[in-house]
Amino acid sequence: MKILFLGTAEISARALKRLHETGRHEIEVITACDKPRGRGQKVGHCEVKALAKALSLETFQPERIKDASFYEGLSKKPYDLGVVVAYGQILSQELIDLPAFGTINMHFSLLPGYRGAAPFSWVLINGEKVTGVTIMYVAKRLDAGDIILQKKINITPDDNAGTLLEKLTVTGLELLTEAVDLVGEKKAPRIKQVEAGSTYFGKLPESMFNINWEKSALEIYNLVRGLAPQPGAFSRLNGKIVKILKASLDNLSDCAGKPGEIKEIIKEKGLLVSTGNGGLLIERIKPEGKKEMAVLDYLRGNTVAPGTFFKKSEKK
Repeated sequence: MKILFLGTAEISARALKRLHETGRHEIEVITACDKPRGRGQKVGHCEVKALAKALSLETFQPERIKDASFYEGLSKKPYDLGVVVAYGQILSQELIDLPAFGTINMHFSLLPGYRGAAPFSWVLINGEKVTGVTIMYVAKRLDAGDIILQKKINITPDDNAGTLLEKLTVTGLELLTEAVDLVGEKKAPRIKQVEAGSTYFGKLPESMFNINWEKSALEIYNLVRGLAPQPGAFSRLNGKIVKILKASLDNLSDCAGKPGEIKEIIKEKGLLVSTGNGGLLIERIKPEGKKEMAVLDYLRGNTVAPGTFFKKSEKK
């Protein structure tokens, strides 16, 4: 088939690579414009543009995907299927409908639950035990299109946003290639989403990253998991910002104390901190201006005694 692929992120590049490796498709690419990247802010290609260039795929980088003149140029080409993976702009209905078989998308939740942005973070923050991947047709309403394929994935206590995203990506790439083949064979199902079971979660608010120690240990534990490794839940310790990247629930120690109070330094484990309800064991952190490290490594060069407090930061 002739595929019009739209994507920008690293995961998009992995999807593009997988589709190209099948050797069954002619692919053209739409991706983000080049922009300043990294510490030096040098203008560079996004991952998809770099890959498309290496594979000699025709690539378009419109400033605005809804630009009428850009669509007019595309409309003269006979595309069979559109494939969207983390593109970053909302498509017009005309572009969605342009390919003969429509446009499909990969979404990291079991739709109709968790429509919207960063579902792999939200499921952790909300303490879910199961999530999954959905391949669906793109519709005008966000993440509301007919479902082609779905697969469940179990969430383990050790998962964070990074590990869960990798699990979802591996499964998602398998489902995506299967769905593309089904569409090409005219065997793809169209399962309507049940609106009664739909939920929506938008972009993660930055105010959420700042840990509120009045909340329960379970809530903070889930927040840490949902934001690790990036952007990271943070707090203030000894006057400096510290990102907390790994924590676990403590069910053994007596942790009665004020929220945010360090109650104990547990040998070979980390810092036991009191919360609004229960104790939280802090295991890995990223101090301000430093690399990620185990709490015990941090303690070798920094004095932190029981009775010291993690405090909600006034500034990030």
